[in-house]
Amino acid sequence: MNKELSTIDLINILEKMSDGVIVQDQYGRVVYANGVGKKFFGLRIKKNLPSLPRQALKDSFDFFDGEGRSLPFQKFPSNIALRGITSPEVTIGIKKKGNKRITWLLIDSKPVFGEKHKVILVVTVFRDATRQKQIEDRMDFFATHDSLTGQANRMHFSKKLGQEILEAKKAKRKLAIMFVDLDRLKNINDSLGHSIGDAVLKEMPNRLKDLLKKDDLVARWGGDEFVILLKHPLSVKRGEKIAQALLERMKTPVKVGRLRISSTVSIGMAKFPEHGKGANELLRNADAALYKSKRSGRKRATMYAKHMNKELSERLALEAGLKIAIEKSEMRLRFQPIYDIQKDKVCSAEALLRWQHPRLGEISAAKFIPLAENAGIISDLGRWVLRNVCKSLSDWRQKGFDLKLTVNISGRQFIDTDLARDVLSAAKQAQLDPKLLEIELTENAAVENLEKAATILNRLNRKGVHIVIDDFGTGYSSLSYLKHFPIRKLKIDGSFVRGCTTDKQDADIIRAIIYMTKSLGIKAVAEGVDTKEQLAFLKDVGCQEVQGNIISLPLDEKEFIIWLKNQHSYI
Repeated sequence: MNKELSTIDLINILEKMSDGVIVQDQYGRVVYANGVGKKFFGLRIKKNLPSLPRQALKDSFDFFDGEGRSLPFQKFPSNIALRGITSPEVTIGIKKKGNKRITWLLIDSKPVFGEKHKVILVVTVFRDATRQKQIEDRMDFFATHDSLTGQANRMHFSKKLGQEILEAKKAKRKLAIMFVDLDRLKNINDSLGHSIGDAVLKEMPNRLKDLLKKDDLVARWGGDEFVILLKHPLSVKRGEKIAQALLERMKTPVKVGRLRISSTVSIGMAKFPEHGKGANELLRNADAALYKSKRSGRKRATMYAKHMNKELSERLALEAGLKIAIEKSEMRLRFQPIYDIQKDKVCSAEALLRWQHPRLGEISAAKFIPLAENAGIISDLGRWVLRNVCKSLSDWRQKGFDLKLTVNISGRQFIDTDLARDVLSAAKQAQLDPKLLEIELTENAAVENLEKAATILNRLNRKGVHIVIDDFGTGYSSLSYLKHFPIRKLKIDGSFVRGCTTDKQDADIIRAIIYMTKSLGIKAVAEGVDTKEQLAFLKDVGCQEVQGNIISLPLDEKEFIIWLKNQHSYI
């Protein structure tokens, strides 16, 4: 038989809740708190003192908004509710005065109205969201920062530079930017290994310590390049002094274990507004100055001058060489296996493009794809890759090898070409079932034009082509695009994999991504897997596929066929 709950029954229920509950009267005085609420806020509500002034909360705690900024007490959710305003739940940071640790709470405060719609009570329910906040902050950090060095990434720097130029124009003040290139990093990587090269890259921010001011910005531009934005009014003179100081500091070898690695830098500088009134022009001219430093023997700093446009023209000559590289058969494909660690077999491979330059040797796609995009030949290059990938895969299938091939699509190629037509045409020409192809693109490329991307990807999906999102977790900060696209796989960025066995947060992020992919019916692929420990961890947490040097380095076609014939178990 149903009966109304008594006050005692309600209190007993509230006391058993894992969430904290606090009730305040219309004056903000705490009249009730369950056990969790009392414990967290240190409340002592005596029977003969039915209320606790809200001033006690203000005097005992500091409050922060979701961005970590100080939050005035009057904007605390319960105080907003006291004014009769109903608002959604929000994440608030709370720190006891005198302590350093901030606890993040998910708080929902709602007003209770009496006669004449006057607030008579405010009920606040909260739970500890610290772990969730830490994971979200870490993912946000990797969306705007370079995972190796911890510095801002290219996308974040470009956005920030544009904002600073607008502010500098209004305030009529100067800015300066510096490109800093680690000389011959490729030689270090090739001779000593990428782990040593990475250690040298990570040392760069340390060499810049105490040379920069708090509001200056350092970013890893890509590969072996860093870029610095100097905002101080005397930034031009400061820039020259910083450049000379950095050149001097780089004379001291970088210590990596027992090794002493000698490395130098080349620097190019440009100043605003003299050398460019917009971000792109300023960056281009600083890059031209950097090119001049490198052409002049490296280990030096150069300020941009107009005559450097000549050197820039030489760079354009490289673009011109790229335009005929296909005709001269200078393009090469390398193949890196992707392994299903749950089924213990190779399931696919990624096709990686290389340019065998007659004078400069092998050039990675990361170096020349931006040139191809700028030169307007990315479409031709993309079609060449698709044709040759389909031809190779068709040949392999006839030889009895059952696997798929993944093709990288650049952002510009995705936007500027009829990608679906190109993919399906290449497959048809090679008499290949499109279901054997996987198209891989980054988060940023996918979301730049959501409507167009959805149309292209859905068309490919209907033909059986699998869609793969690369570098997941480091690009676009929203996950809403996942519901717009027919995604089959997410590639977990190697920055998370690198620390999965030593960093709990990296491990937690990987677990969260894998849990999400399973919930959505998507496969997770971990890239950059280099150790047995990483491989074991990924298998244990349910990752489906892996790619990295632990399985195989990228191979040319003949080497790859031999690898397929001789492959063994990796788990």
